[in-house]
Amino acid sequence: MSKFENTKLYKNGKFLVAAAALAAGAFIPANDQTQVSADETAPQSSWRAKSVDEVKQAVSQSADLTNYTVQEGDTLSSIAEATGIDLSVLEEQVSDANVLSIGQTLKLSNTQATSEAAQPTGLSADNTTYTVQSGDTLSKIAELTQVSTANIVSYNGLGSEDATIVVGQVLQLQPTQTAPAASSAAAEPVAQEDIQYNANADTDGDGFMTMDEYNAWVAKGKPEAQSVAPAATSVATATTNQNTASAPVAQATGSYSEALNAMNALRAQYGLSPVSYDAGLASTAAMRANMMAGSVDSAHFAQSYGYEVVAIQFGSGAGVISAWYNETNMMAAPGHRNWLLNASITSVGFGYNAATGTFVGEAR
Repeated sequence: MSKFENTKLYKNGKFLVAAAALAAGAFIPANDQTQVSADETAPQSSWRAKSVDEVKQAVSQSADLTNYTVQEGDTLSSIAEATGIDLSVLEEQVSDANVLSIGQTLKLSNTQATSEAAQPTGLSADNTTYTVQSGDTLSKIAELTQVSTANIVSYNGLGSEDATIVVGQVLQLQPTQTAPAASSAAAEPVAQEDIQYNANADTDGDGFMTMDEYNAWVAKGKPEAQSVAPAATSVATATTNQNTASAPVAQATGSYSEALNAMNALRAQYGLSPVSYDAGLASTAAMRANMMAGSVDSAHFAQSYGYEVVAIQFGSGAGVISAWYNETNMMAAPGHRNWLLNASITSVGFGYNAATGTFVGEAR
């Protein structure tokens, strides 16, 4: 039997790993000129050195970020690059810098660099959220975060694994306890497209019906139920036949144009007229975003400053419109979807507190 029988030599530059020889306590030195013929070696499968990304993944899955256990396919150079540890630090820990042994433990003295290398970009420090990066897909995010695609879809109300995600969108990686709706009325749940304006439910007579008003009316048994058209200034409701072709929606430019365009595109799908951007409403929204700054105050629930919606940590573009429409981790659902699809509103304004990620919409 050749001295190389049952021994695998793994080569990447000058750094090699002795595998089966470890059991016999043998270490097989080699360098760039090492050559082993097929007749002399037992292994028939081709050996492949791990990439730096593969080593990073192995490090990230380890519970101990201060030490690393050598695995098949590892090289000192790939470990050094993946962990941010200087190569000389690793070389000092082996008796022969040309040979590594599977199962050998290497101390990673620069633990901060290791932690940063192991933590995927976009993943929060507590691993509870992920901010979508350029080029991300749900399957890629699932692989990076070790959270299944199905769970990401479920936790964020995305509807399906084919849902569109946008750069900057914050995805929840754990189930979130959603606060109960503000209304205490025990109304039967209804689909969004089944709700029509009814003057009997519009208790404040302002020309549009909120979900609280609707639920209270249903809880009372729908007294004198009579479907009537909204105020003369209203446009078609969300129940408009969606097979009817609608005119192209003009694309807005300027501040928060991405959010405005996403909102109008959504309204067009329901046969609703687009809303225009109002500077006065925008000023109020900006003030309210700075007032709340990361929280939701009592004035919001009282709607003291106008017809208002708020979202925190969903950015200021299309992602926040998606979050409102899907009621992603929102309180008092489906109030945010109703705001987007309200047939009576004609103008909106947005404000954003970037430091806290607080985005406010005002409408009339």
